[in-house]
Amino acid sequence: MNNNLNKQIREHLNLKTTDELLEIWQANDRVEWSDAAFEVMQEILAERDEEIPEQDEPIHEHVEEVDTVKEFGFTEGEMKIIEAETQPELYDPLDVLLIKKRIEQAAVASIALVAISTLLNFPDSKNMAAYLIQSFPPLTSLVVPIAVTATLIAIGLAVITTYIPLKALARILQILMEMEFNSRIDK
Repeated sequence: MNNNLNKQIREHLNLKTTDELLEIWQANDRVEWSDAAFEVMQEILAERDEEIPEQDEPIHEHVEEVDTVKEFGFTEGEMKIIEAETQPELYDPLDVLLIKKRIEQAAVASIALVAISTLLNFPDSKNMAAYLIQSFPPLTSLVVPIAVTATLIAIGLAVITTYIPLKALARILQILMEMEFNSRIDK
């Protein structure tokens, strides 16, 4: 081992208490600590007249656990389904719930997209209103209010035809999964 590296590791580990070194030694985390660090740690513990305990199985990678409630905002009922002892064979409840969440997000995003696309067509609505009113000159001042009203109605209809079906689809997925889950629990 490089003497300079060995010296740096020793200086760093000497700052730790014996209890800290013993804890690191026993945890045997090879991701966080190098083999060289463990060699130096063993030497320091021996110098401190400590009995060197057996190490746990070496850890070569850290598996990050995701708190699914915080990460995805699942309800208590949804967590029961995800964490149930008996899981369905044909689908993964976590996948279904994530799809449901994505559909709900798409439903919300559809409102903005529909509104933007309809507003981009406002000049066409204004031209159409002007064309329809051209034969009634006293109503010419109402072209913009009529175009705005027509645009708002178009936005409303477009939102209804995209948002509601997406929300319904998300709810149907959840209902089907809950039905399957409850049928397994009742057995």
